[in-house]
Amino acid sequence: MSSANSIQRPFSGPNKPTFSCQKCGITVGFKKNLYAHMRKFHPEEDVVISNNQVCGLCKETFHTIVNLHEHLQKKHEVKLNFSSETFYSEDFLKWKEKIELESRSSFFLRNTSQKVGVKFSYYVCHRSGYSNPKLNRARHMKASGSVRCGCTCPAVINVSTHTVEEVKEITVQYQSVHVGHELEVGKLHLSETEKSSLGIPMATILDKTRKEYSPTKRFGLTTRKDLHNICRDKQIAKKVILHTDDATSVDIMVKKMQGNTKNPVLLYKPVGGEMDNYSRIDKRDFLLAIMNDAQEKLLELYGKNCVMIDSTHGTNQYNFQLTTLMVHDENHEGMPIATLFSSRVTTEILIPFFIEIKKRVPNFTTNVLMSDDTNSFPNAWKEAFGNDFKHLLCSWHVIRNWNSNARKWAYCYRNGLGINTNMKLERWHRQLKYEEAGGTVMKRLDKTILLLLAAIAKKLLSRVITIERGKLTSRVALIRKRHKGSEEMDSKYDYIQCDEKHIVTKSEGSSIFTYDILEGNRSCRCPIRCEECNICIHSFSCTCVDYCIRFVICKHIHFIQQKNNLMNSVTEDLQQTQHNPTV
Repeated sequence: MSSANSIQRPFSGPNKPTFSCQKCGITVGFKKNLYAHMRKFHPEEDVVISNNQVCGLCKETFHTIVNLHEHLQKKHEVKLNFSSETFYSEDFLKWKEKIELESRSSFFLRNTSQKVGVKFSYYVCHRSGYSNPKLNRARHMKASGSVRCGCTCPAVINVSTHTVEEVKEITVQYQSVHVGHELEVGKLHLSETEKSSLGIPMATILDKTRKEYSPTKRFGLTTRKDLHNICRDKQIAKKVILHTDDATSVDIMVKKMQGNTKNPVLLYKPVGGEMDNYSRIDKRDFLLAIMNDAQEKLLELYGKNCVMIDSTHGTNQYNFQLTTLMVHDENHEGMPIATLFSSRVTTEILIPFFIEIKKRVPNFTTNVLMSDDTNSFPNAWKEAFGNDFKHLLCSWHVIRNWNSNARKWAYCYRNGLGINTNMKLERWHRQLKYEEAGGTVMKRLDKTILLLLAAIAKKLLSRVITIERGKLTSRVALIRKRHKGSEEMDSKYDYIQCDEKHIVTKSEGSSIFTYDILEGNRSCRCPIRCEECNICIHSFSCTCVDYCIRFVICKHIHFIQQKNNLMNSVTEDLQQTQHNPTV
């Protein structure tokens, strides 16, 4: 039997750090106790006090935050702003939350100390300090990077709490100027008030009512239908329905949008209306196309390489189809840039839709148009934008076109285009039907239009959030997976370096597989990259399916870059040895 002390307890929490005296070997739990011990028992020894307060402007270090404040004011002429406040209740926390909101900052409790009748609390800026990531950590760093700015921010809140006969007097000393980092909202946490003010989903409400179930109370028998009835009775959705008649409500809604300074309505033809210059559009047809100014910019920025288009039904009771035009951004995330509600999807219906887009973005052209197997999309596109584009079929629609349209589905004809299927559009349609509409078919078209506009706004906002806070996209996750796979390639793959390319070979029995890797734009800083190898998707190209079709940095490219990094480090070591010869 092993002793109790030898039993490993992996979940007992981290070991507390200890500090040892170099003179006598005594061990204490806190550094301040070590300093006290040195002063008392070894006064002849010089106590080395660490300077861990780092100036964000010149990187000079100081022992205390007070020394840093003096340095910033004297050497860098930074005007610090000191103020005092006094509170007699927990209003201090409300004040703290208010100044954090106004200054776009956040303060966390660094440490506390206690003296007779007084408690001292020290709050520092949440951006202050260094990030110390663990070596060989299993998880990658956050896509947005560390919150820490790599120096000491001088913004602090020092709080002293006096308690006299159960009455608290809270005195606050506040320095509000931040130095060494930007005030980025993407680096902030949600406050407790913001968390509590967020909406509560119906599923959460129903879970709570079920917990309160009692055979004698109606409250525990609440259903989703009850919640919908409450929304109706309390007129929560009143602003959506502008008229009891659906067609009239849609007409009012469209005219309101057309009256805006930034009119998002591309095209509108109600049932019974006529369209000049489009004789093949019947009076019974319905058309409503929407594209706002943000979507225009996205089309100009990201539509040059590829535009995807697809239609779906089941968004309203009239069987009007919803056609979405989509591009993908620098992270290869799908972004809807125009939508069309129409009674049918044919060439004559799509032509005015595309022509109106052409009017909004006159000089727009694209290299690739991806759609399903109908000819309506490419034919209408030619009428509006000309023939200078490549038409690809989504792989889901390949079977019907297997023999006759090889150039539209075969992988060899889409080499390097960076797009394979219309999954981004399928995902968008699923979001509309199941996330926004809750899996139900909307009976009223006006509600469907409002739902679509809200979904587009969410999609555009998600892009802003990605820019501000960063995001681990599925493509970058695949790249990280390929990087790990490349670390196991040494024993199975061979590497040949030629003048113009790198060759990676693998032998399996009597077969030899070769992959050619060409160098590309090494200076590109796009977000589809491997931070460990310090390369992006455009740094190299490979002949494997992973790169050509899935458009990820394949394991062969990672393998080559790791070899390059190893050779560069060896070369640097040799050069350093030559410059500093050992005597």
